[in-house]
Amino acid sequence: MAVHVSSGNAKVMCPACNAPGMEAIRKQEGCDVVQVFGQPFDGKGARPLFAITCSACSGSKHDCEVCLGSGEERVYQCPGTLRSIHVNEALRAFASHDHGVLPDPGSLYEQSAPFVDVVGIISSESARLQRESMRHSRAKKPRKGGGGGGGKRTPNRV
Repeated sequence: MAVHVSSGNAKVMCPACNAPGMEAIRKQEGCDVVQVFGQPFDGKGARPLFAITCSACSGSKHDCEVCLGSGEERVYQCPGTLRSIHVNEALRAFASHDHGVLPDPGSLYEQSAPFVDVVGIISSESARLQRESMRHSRAKKPRKGGGGGGGKRTPNRV
């Protein structure tokens, strides 16, 4: 989820949501929802805010009880309620890794197991977001030339 917040895919509106009289916004934005990831969740009337790769099956099981085979787990809980100092540290460590700096001497696989896991998770989710973004931008682009193929063709000259 932190990847979604960092990329701008998920919005965190904590100052607005915490203002008096914002109960409807809090409900809409999932501020008071408590979701256990990797477990089936019905959303309790809340709208999904975004989706992540299924944490139960990593998007690979067609009979998964959590994602129902879609590969995506819908997130109903505000991502701002999930951020912690540990998540922030993991994002900073990943950013350093992205610039070629590792926390400990040696190669990636000589790092701590949690760090290697974090790199894999963040890399995977970032790649999924990039694919979605490219797919979305391609769908928005108008096609050139009308697609009729009726234009004149000139032979290539050598």
